[in-house]
Amino acid sequence: MLFFSRVHQVCLIIISIILPVFLCGCQAESSKVKSEDERVVARVDDYKIIVSDFAVAVSRIAGYGEVRFGIPEAKEKTLDDLITRAVLIQEAQKQNLDKQKVFIKEIEKYWTQALVKFVLNKKSEELSRVIYVEESEVENEYRLRQRKFLAEFAVLNDEGAAKRLSQEFDKFNEIKKDLKDKVVSAEPVQWWEVGDLPIYLEDYLFSLRPAEISKPIKYGDNWVVIRVLEVGVAEIAPFEEIALQLKREIVRRKREKALERWIENLKKKADVEINYEVLEGIDLEKLCGIN
Repeated sequence: MLFFSRVHQVCLIIISIILPVFLCGCQAESSKVKSEDERVVARVDDYKIIVSDFAVAVSRIAGYGEVRFGIPEAKEKTLDDLITRAVLIQEAQKQNLDKQKVFIKEIEKYWTQALVKFVLNKKSEELSRVIYVEESEVENEYRLRQRKFLAEFAVLNDEGAAKRLSQEFDKFNEIKKDLKDKVVSAEPVQWWEVGDLPIYLEDYLFSLRPAEISKPIKYGDNWVVIRVLEVGVAEIAPFEEIALQLKREIVRRKREKALERWIENLKKKADVEINYEVLEGIDLEKLCGIN
């Protein structure tokens, strides 16, 4: 599937931070045997990120096919994960969470993984206590889930080409063939419902009407164009039966957004220095022993 669903997208964010280090061939033990490269790639306040850290961190992206090894995006993703880990660890230490009894019981296994998990859980609980959901939000969520969209997507690597395609509803597939060198990938015509797409793409899709086409939507380094053919009625239980479930889903979504904003704010406040020369020289495949 071209796009990660909403649930998968959130899971990847959390898993990429707290996943145990032994899940792939880039195990901590094997990385010690292969290399203990202590060249500093970046510094986050007093925390140093060294080349050897990449051998472990890269496992969090390799297992989910988000990127391929050896390309700049892989290094950027890995470095961002490491910086996120650093700011969360330091935040947990500032709050003295590493001194609490409940945490000390876990440090015998994986100190950094447990501490990051602990600070994330603590913040999630704090956010849950201040999140409020209006009845109108639940009703609106139900109305959204009552709709499904017969649509197709095209992902292009050129904004100009995407603009051209977005102006041709009737000749969509014809123009898409003409722009085949610019088309990165495409989803065939199919029905889409709430939860099938990342939230920001879903918002665009649900704002369209039948026989409408979206403007180019930024998608990483590419551009997405959505063409809606039909809007139908999705099968869904009566409102009274799922109202509580919908409310919980809204709370979860708000909490995750707030948590992401909190993490980004921590990263902005941290004193981050990146040694791009060292970063450029990292060979992820060699570091992880991948032939």
